[in-house]
Order: sequence, then structure tokens, then C-alpha cells
Amino acid sequence: MKKKKLLTIMIMLISLTLLGAESLTYIPSLSWYNPRIMAMGGEVSADPDGFSAFVSNPAGFAGEKKVDSKTGETVRKGEFTLFSLQTALIANPFRAVELAGAIDDGGDPMSLFLDFTMDQLAENGVGAKVDLAIAAYSGGGWGFGTFLSGGAIFPQSDLALTTEGNGYADLTLELGYAHVFKVSDFDITAGGDIRPAYRMIVPLTVGNIMDGVSDLTALPTISGFGIALDAGTTVEWRNLTFAVSLRDIGHTKYKMYEVPFSELGNFSSQVATDSVYTTPMSLTLGVGYEPRLGGLDWLVKTTMVASYKTDLLLTGLPILGIDPLSYYDYTQGSFYKSLHLGVETKWLNLIYLRAGLNGGYFTAGTGLDFIIGELNLAVFSTETGRTAGQSSQLGASLELAFRW
Repeated sequence: MKKKKLLTIMIMLISLTLLGAESLTYIPSLSWYNPRIMAMGGEVSADPDGFSAFVSNPAGFAGEKKVDSKTGETVRKGEFTLFSLQTALIANPFRAVELAGAIDDGGDPMSLFLDFTMDQLAENGVGAKVDLAIAAYSGGGWGFGTFLSGGAIFPQSDLALTTEGNGYADLTLELGYAHVFKVSDFDITAGGDIRPAYRMIVPLTVGNIMDGVSDLTALPTISGFGIALDAGTTVEWRNLTFAVSLRDIGHTKYKMYEVPFSELGNFSSQVATDSVYTTPMSLTLGVGYEPRLGGLDWLVKTTMVASYKTDLLLTGLPILGIDPLSYYDYTQGSFYKSLHLGVETKWLNLIYLRAGLNGGYFTAGTGLDFIIGELNLAVFSTETGRTAGQSSQLGASLELAFRW
């Protein structure tokens, strides 16, 4: 018996060693610059109702708790998003407004845009992203949807046209389930989802973008397929919600192939990459609070959330086979960078006002609920360095959604 236990332990250690010996390249988790989430500090795992459940906590697939106006009973409401278009600008949004004004006053658009791009590269980093959701439903215990993303982002740099960044495109399907367990005065919800995804990455420089499509076709393209798993739980007691969320369980690995951009779809030209593109597993701990105003709930509803989110990697100690010391293109953030605070108020069931702190940086936004849809806007700042306050990156995002 002892020999069997010893053999089992040896096999586990060898497996971890082999996994850790893989050549790994960091690839960020599939995520959106969702205006609601970004305006509330970048994380809402303790308030994942509706569309937010797809990118925060699958426990939200159980649906939002509401009081039925006719019966007075508490029910869980689902939310269907027929179509959501989200756009994000990675740049100082106030400078972008100035750029639009200068062009409107008759300035040369190309010259002004080039000056704006160079200025933002030196001060902030620059990029753009578009996200599209089609037929996404969250509620009644189920969550499913189709998601497409694409864009290009360049970090802060003084290298101008030679600044390196990535263009990318993702196609994701998501299917999840959540169940509510009633235990005394507690509502305990457990949920999970599966996210098969096809991802494409194109290493770029700013000069490639400026040179146009003809220059892009010669660039190498890295693309491949992977399957991510997520799980989460919430515990609701009176006005409080406690949450735990695990995303990319076991570290999501993508089998990637390289091919020239001009030969995308030509499988005979594909060459497997030497490195395994990997998204590290992340853990989020959250707490939420919704003060009740009794007869004034129709006037204003307030939600407050606080979260701590970190990748499950420890320097020098492989967790499920990844050691960040040998993890190419990855930097683990500090404690304060991982803190998120947010508040949302909804007035007259019509207008949203939101604010938060994302790793120490202020975020804000607003929204309009027009019965069959929503219009949401956020201005935010994220930390691109390892520690809070090292290197902030401003941005703004806008969403037009038809959902009910």
C-alpha cells in the first residue's frame, strides 16, 4: 500500500515537472471592455446578473432576484441579449474629443490622426477593440451565447512606428448552468460554463498599421483552438452577497499554428508553434451589498461591490504546471493592482450612474435603459505595469445593446 502511494506521488511530481517544462507563452483571458464592468472598477463577480455573468461569474446564470409586483414573491429574472455591439478606445478619451473637434474645424485628418497616435503612444498606449454578442441569454439557470472580438493594442512606448503590439480576433461559444440551493436564510448558487474558442494573433508594429493592408498580408499569423472552463458560486444573505469565481480552470491551453496572413485557411501551410499559448487560471473573491430603501426602491437602486482578483501562480512553485519565472511575456501583478471597487445606482429604472476604483485608478460611467435595450458608456484606467501606480492606461468603451 505504501509503495502504491509513493508511486502515485512520484507520478504526480513527474507530471508537474513535465508540464512545467513546456515552452509557454502568455495569452490573456477572453474578456471584454464591457462598459458596465469597466465603470464599476473592472470586476463584478459579486453582482454577476444578466450579461455580466458571461465574463465574471457563471453563478449569475441563475438570474437576478426581483420582487414580483403582483404576487410580492421573490423571483429570478433572466435576460436575453439579441445583439450587443461594444467598442473600446485605448487612448486618452479627452484627447480623442479634442482630435474630433480639430478635424471638424477643418484640420487635415491624416496629419492630426498621426500626431494623436504618436502622442498617445508616448503618454498612454493606443488601440481599439470591437466586441459583438449575438443571441446571448442568462437566467433560469442557463447561460449561452456567441461572441466575436477583434482589435489591436499597442503599449506605451517612445519607439513610435516600431512599437510592437498585437492584432487579434476571437470567436467564442459559451454554455453554462447554475443552480440555487436554499439553505435556511441563505441562497447558495453554484455555476459553471464551458467556452470553446478559436483565437488569432497577428504580431504588429504601428508602422504596419500605417502602411495599410498590403503590408499586413505578409505578416505571420498565429491561430488555434482551445477550451476554457469556469466555475463560480455566490452566497446571498439578506442584503449581502459573497462570491468566489475561478476562470480558465487548470490553465487554458491553445494549440496554435503559424501561417502567413495572406494564406489564412490554407491548412497545408500551417506550422505548429514551438510554444503552448496559455491563459493562467484566475481566482476572484468578491462581496456585494444592496441597501434596501423600502418604498423608495422604485426611485433608486444601489449596488456596491468589492473584489480581489489574481492569477493562481506562485513564483518558484508550479501550480498545475506553470512557473511564472519561465512564463514568456507574463508579469504577475501586485496585491493592490488586483483590488477592484465599484458602485452602481439605477434611477427610476431608467438611468444608470456608475463609479469605481480599478487597481487604484478612478473609473466612471453611465447608462440608459430604453426598455428593449441599453446604451452604456465608461471611462476607465487600467494598470499595465506590475504594481499599482506604475503605468496607467486610459480608455473608454461604449455599448449599444438590444436586450430585455
